Amino acid sequence: MLFLILIVLVNSAIGIVTGGNSLIVVPAMFQLGIEPRVAVATNMAGLVFMASGGTIPFLRAGRIDVRRLSPILSEVP
Repeated sequence: MLFLILIVLVNSAIGIVTGGNSLIVVPAMFQLGIEPRVAVATNMAGLVFMASGGTIPFLRAGRIDVRRLSPILSEVP
C-alpha cells in the first residue's frame, strides 16, 4: 500500500504537467494485484475529484459563464 501511495504522489506531480494521470496509476494497480474494475473505478473517482477541484477556482473567479452551461447540463440523464 505504501508503494501505491508513493506511485500516486509521484504521478500527481507528473500528471499536473502532462494530464496523463491514468497512464501510470492504473497499470501500477494492476501490477499490485488490484482487480481491473476496482482499479479503473478508483481512478475514475479520483479524476472526478481532481476535475472538480480544478473547476472551483474558475467558478469563484467568475470565468465560467454558467448560463451557457445550462443547456449542456440539462441534457444529462
